[in-house]
Amino acid sequence: MTDEITVHRATPELIALALAVRHDWAEHQVSGAITAAAQDGMTWEQALVSLPRLMIDPKAHPRELVPGTAAVVAAPADANALWAGARAEMERQRAGRSAEGGEIA
Repeated sequence: MTDEITVHRATPELIALALAVRHDWAEHQVSGAITAAAQDGMTWEQALVSLPRLMIDPKAHPRELVPGTAAVVAAPADANALWAGARAEMERQRAGRSAEGGEIA
């Protein structure tokens, strides 16, 4: 007979652990990274495993919890270029919809 074990979310405890281990991290950085990871589709179990891996890396930052975001945050000039490209694409799409007579949100 196997008993099913339920893993309970313990976000405040995980944040407290991260802050206890990494004095160079701020609470808003850790909680923001956990929130961003959840919004990106990361499960609680994945965050529970992934964040401690970052904690033991002396060069890691909480933002690295979500793959791909560290490079954008670390290089604001690149982020501005990415934003400009995305904005230009939105403008092209909006102009295309306008020319076709479609709705513009």
